[in-house]
Amino acid sequence: MAAQPLLSFADEKQNCVPGLHNVTDDTHRIAPPRFTVSWETTADPEVDIVIEVIREWSPIGADRFYQLVLDNFYNCATFFRVVPGFVIQFGLAAEPEETAKWDHAIVDDTYNVQSNKLGTLSFAMAGPGTRTSQIFVNLADNTNLDSQGFTPFARTIAGSSVWHEIYNPTKESGGASQGKLTREGNKWILAEFPDIDLILSTSYEIIENDDDTNDTPVPASEAALDTPVPTASRNLQLVLCALEVSVLLLLIKFY
Repeated sequence: MAAQPLLSFADEKQNCVPGLHNVTDDTHRIAPPRFTVSWETTADPEVDIVIEVIREWSPIGADRFYQLVLDNFYNCATFFRVVPGFVIQFGLAAEPEETAKWDHAIVDDTYNVQSNKLGTLSFAMAGPGTRTSQIFVNLADNTNLDSQGFTPFARTIAGSSVWHEIYNPTKESGGASQGKLTREGNKWILAEFPDIDLILSTSYEIIENDDDTNDTPVPASEAALDTPVPTASRNLQLVLCALEVSVLLLLIKFY
């Protein structure tokens, strides 16, 4: 039997099937305190993007995101807006019917627990009370977004390099037409931008042990996102920090 040819990226995109959309908009479906989501993308199928959702950061946003994940919403969704050094935005479904299903806004979370640091994810919005399904990842420390109501609900914990491999479909800062993508889905955007990247599959895992309270802001360096700081090194950092504070206090005292 002759060997079957491997599917090209174009074939994978065209043949991408999101899966069942059988989750109702159940406002009582509460997200776990912590869970991870892994995305396989066409940007680098060998390396998954893994994010950790921390409900405490944005309870209402985390609940909506959890419902969307359970409904296979992000499967086959394209990265339609890429602004280098700023954000990558996605969250319009491959199928217009699925986008319409979740096109009702959730109320805003009351305040920011976490800043829009490098690697964090927040819901996109056009103003107060407009969060639906679109989300973005911060490609830099975009702390200026904090006062505008953008509330992070997750952080990248693995595969952060993949964010920088995602294809920019248009030079426009607004990205591809959200109106056309909303109305026509992947049928339109894959024809218009054949090189665009998308999410091939989504999986999630609930973190059962919630004793880990390491929910500090994402490190300012991308390398730190994927490489945990060894305990010994961390302890040394704390000692050095304490010494610096002591020296500073002495300088103030004798000034």
